[in-house]
Amino acid sequence: MYIQQTYCLSNKKYLFLLIDFHFELSQEYYSSKNCTRIGFFGTECNYSAKRWVASDFLPQLNNATETLCSPTGKLEATDQSFFFGSSGRFYPDPSKRLENRWNEFRSCMTEIEQLSDRSKYLSEAARLYDKYNMNDILRQSNITPKKNYTYQEISDAVSKVTQGKKPVIKCLWDFVSLIVLFFTIDFHFELSQEYYSSKNCTRIGFFGTECNYSAKRWVASDFLPQLNNATETLCSPTGKLEATDQSFFFGSSGRFYPDPSKRLENRWNEFRSCMTEIEQLSDRSKYLSEAARLYDKYNMNDILRQSNITPKKNYTYQEISDAVSKVTQGKKPVIKCLWDFKTNVLELETITLFFDKSLNLIDPLKNYYPGKRPPFDPQPGAN
Repeated sequence: MYIQQTYCLSNKKYLFLLIDFHFELSQEYYSSKNCTRIGFFGTECNYSAKRWVASDFLPQLNNATETLCSPTGKLEATDQSFFFGSSGRFYPDPSKRLENRWNEFRSCMTEIEQLSDRSKYLSEAARLYDKYNMNDILRQSNITPKKNYTYQEISDAVSKVTQGKKPVIKCLWDFVSLIVLFFTIDFHFELSQEYYSSKNCTRIGFFGTECNYSAKRWVASDFLPQLNNATETLCSPTGKLEATDQSFFFGSSGRFYPDPSKRLENRWNEFRSCMTEIEQLSDRSKYLSEAARLYDKYNMNDILRQSNITPKKNYTYQEISDAVSKVTQGKKPVIKCLWDFKTNVLELETITLFFDKSLNLIDPLKNYYPGKRPPFDPQPGAN
């Protein structure tokens, strides 16, 4: 669960870091002959023939869910996402997939000498794959197929040979053999607050906000369950939480509610069938009361004021994070910013706190993104 709150800072200086990028080398557990994918519904495999292979090697923006290379040779954030990569196609031969990735991103890598042509790109991918080969790394920690392991066990095994650097581990549900690979999906709750004025603040498309700052305040805007390992979650007609790539600037409904209480009513209608087993949230009255209780307890109007964080001044990500952590038993928030194209200002928009299903504060999940990140939304931990 999280609490999210939004805030505008009016200033002509940039807040936080501008976009930068990094490289990602992905490996998949794969068989060239004996493993076939069945649509989106799982995998049939001869595990004895499977092995880890290099499947992706590409530049990605630091603060984007997914990145594409534009025709002008610039990396651009995108909400486009598919089960089998941005191209939407599954390549049975990983070498062909890397060829495809080179064709997609070549114009965005011309300034990187080690990757400036096709041969160098493929050679570097092969070098890094050989250096960090999961076939060897997992075997060294006695992690083998056909057994169950926790996420932490796999992460620790990889970290032993990466100087302590943590991997990102992706798991899929196998609908053929009905098993979970590595760990089971679970969920938490999120309570969001936004910096808002009922009369004097109007949104201008996707391009920013005009605000009367004296009238603005932090308000509860979202309170909903989200799967731990999904970018965004919807509640299915059968009452099950489901991961989705669908994302809108103002929530899964695609609508902006000028009255936050109406937005919470909408969220209750969207997610009510997925919260029936949680006693504290089992009906509309309890849901709205709990949202109000958590909002009152962790009200950003008071929390930021206690640390002298006020509108119309510049603050670092760390300063805001530390101010919130003082009253959350050290639990860290997720802070979201938006670029105002009208005033050329990076505005602090949302602060989010996370709670488990018993409504106890927890730290943000490492694999969690609060919706698809807009281009100027800094990563947690940036300064």
